[in-house]
Amino acid sequence: MPGSASVEARRALARKTFVAALAEWVNMHDLHAPFPMGPPGKDQACAAVDNEHSAQERCSCNKLYPRKCIVPGHEEINEDPRRRDLYRVWLGRNCHFLNNFVPPLLLATLSNMDFQATLTKDAVLHYMTKYMTKSGQGSLVKVMEHSFSLCIEKARDQMQGAGSAILRWFNLQSLTEVKSQLETMHLVFGVPRFFCSRDFRDLWLKSEIRQVKSKEQIGLCETQDASLTSRSGADVYITRFRWKLPPQTALLDVHPASKRPLWIEIVAAAGNHPAQNASLFDHADAVGRSWRPFLQRMSWWQFKRYYNRVGPSIKCKIRADVVVVHPVGRFTTAQTAAQWRDASCWTLLAHCNHGDGCDTFMDADHLNTFTDTDMDNLVTFFVIATMEERAQKQLAQCSPHVRKTGSSALLASSDKRIGITLIPKWHLPLARSLMCSKRLFCGIVRCTQT
Repeated sequence: MPGSASVEARRALARKTFVAALAEWVNMHDLHAPFPMGPPGKDQACAAVDNEHSAQERCSCNKLYPRKCIVPGHEEINEDPRRRDLYRVWLGRNCHFLNNFVPPLLLATLSNMDFQATLTKDAVLHYMTKYMTKSGQGSLVKVMEHSFSLCIEKARDQMQGAGSAILRWFNLQSLTEVKSQLETMHLVFGVPRFFCSRDFRDLWLKSEIRQVKSKEQIGLCETQDASLTSRSGADVYITRFRWKLPPQTALLDVHPASKRPLWIEIVAAAGNHPAQNASLFDHADAVGRSWRPFLQRMSWWQFKRYYNRVGPSIKCKIRADVVVVHPVGRFTTAQTAAQWRDASCWTLLAHCNHGDGCDTFMDADHLNTFTDTDMDNLVTFFVIATMEERAQKQLAQCSPHVRKTGSSALLASSDKRIGITLIPKWHLPLARSLMCSKRLFCGIVRCTQT
């Protein structure tokens, strides 16, 4: 590097050189005896012996070393020769013994590491589970075997039976000795307990807890008689029609789901669809007129996932949050009428738009006054309604996971009915699906004027 290089360039070169030397020192699998390029000895930890004690006995490395060198640009995806249906990514390499590694992690941990890409669902279930439950003492099975033998010995010393030993093993020994790899990294190196590119938000449908205001929020109160607690999440959402139109800078922010500017999302809620390269200046009046329909069609779940409150208005989040609903409506496990009503209620509260200016319902108390038939009609229409029907009824979009589970549960529920199945007039798509079901041939489907 020339002497005129900047300090940052010199530091980058130093880090690169150090990581390369560290990888050669701690991340090399060149332990095969007697020759690194040959198979391992039978007594080595990586040895896999096929046809043992026979003339065809063959010893190979279960880590697949030495590995062939691959020129950059000629990477491969091949099936593991020792594990059927397990596919591996073979990246470019100029060394037969170097294990896969990530330079930033190697620099952070200063220890050997492994890096694998999981390409199939089975790989995620088996490979990731194996490594997440890996203990510092070896595999999880070995740890459990060791702890179980200790419990058996202790039970014998205390003249107790096998049942007592199993109970002690399950409740005490195994749970205290087994540590996940992430927990170990947290305890040893102080790294975060998890790495995630998204933030998680809880949506408490039954909670009426009001959080205490911060010092800054109390300072902004107009009078000394103002409450020291903020409004609940349900109150904030229901009174969203008081929010003001976002400023121009916020209107130009990109929506985290559609990747379009927020002002185009607002105008689209009123049925208008400007071009992608349209100007906010040319559609300023349309944005103002569409603000209330946009708020009307916003569900509680969408507000939590895509937007932040900023003063009297909202602002798009950079990335969509993962919203965890409590409690979640579970149609697939509903066996009784009461369970089906609960699933419908929680689903509608979270995903269906409601409030003062909506035609659906006002709040949770209002929804609880619905009869079973009215609630079933509303949740069915919310799940299966088309885009045109939603625009006509000013109804929020149904999230894909709710549409999938709700539609399957509705069809399964209707398939079990025998006799006359009442389908509201605006349930015709569902009625057609039910008529096509072979298991409903003995039923009579009738449309009502509800």
